[in-house]
Formats: sequence, C-alpha cells, structure tokens
Amino acid sequence: MIRKIIQKGNLILEEKAKALDLVKQQEECLSLIEDLTDTINHTLTTHPFSKGIGLNAPQIGISKQIFAIKMPGEKISFFVNPKIIWYSKKIDCKYEGCLSFFKFRGKVKRSTGIKLEYFDINFNIQRKKFKDGTARLIQHEYDHLQGIFYISRTPKG
Repeated sequence: MIRKIIQKGNLILEEKAKALDLVKQQEECLSLIEDLTDTINHTLTTHPFSKGIGLNAPQIGISKQIFAIKMPGEKISFFVNPKIIWYSKKIDCKYEGCLSFFKFRGKVKRSTGIKLEYFDINFNIQRKKFKDGTARLIQHEYDHLQGIFYISRTPKG
C-alpha cells in the first residue's frame, strides 16, 4: 500500500522506533516491507533521485526499526532492527535532503564507511560494510530510527 510520508513536526519522527520481534511480528514486518516498497516506487515516479532514496517506517507513520534504500541501478534493500557496529574515522561533509522535510537541504558530516548488523527480508542476520553514498544514506535512515532528524546535524549558520 502506498503510504503518505509523514512530515517534520509529527512527533513520531522524534521518538526512537521500537525493534521488531521477528518471532511474533513476521507478518507485520512483511507488511511494512510491502508498504515501504510501494511508497518508494510511487515516490520515484514523481521525483528523480540521482544519488539514491531511503525511507523508514516512522516516515510512513509506524514506529518500528526498519528502513529501505534504493541506490541508482540497484534493487531496494531492507534493513530490519539495524545497528551500526563500526564507523570509519574518515569523515566527509555533503548535502543531504529528506522526504519528511523536502524543501530543505543541508550539509552533514558523516563517516565514509560503516559496518551494519541487521536482519534481511528472510530474517537472517547480516553484518556488512558499506561505503560512500550508500553509507551516508544508511546513516541518515538509521538516525531516523533513533529519532534524530538530519537537520540537527547541520552546522548552525
């Protein structure tokens, strides 16, 4: 189902999302995966995202620990109950935007590499390194699950 993307000011974006119990909540998780897929695909029909797109459950009104990303030329990837377990020491500062605050872009410092522990759509645990634009997008979405909005990471100017 295509969901409305929640906008800045809605308190769900400011709270830490709850972990999914993958034994008891598999159906809910699969439904969230379907809704995230439908909403990303719909969004891509109206806006081109040359560097990738991400969307998380709080942005569609559900406070659960799951997000999806779609990098150019790749399939949508899903991350359930993610945890960043390593950050590279190398940092860069690049512009970011957000579907929940669409008209604002700001420079954000982020690690250029991360290692993420998460469950995939088959509920298997994964540990994988990501770098550059993918690492940036994952950190942005992970922040959402922690109740952190990227504009809080932009320099005050």
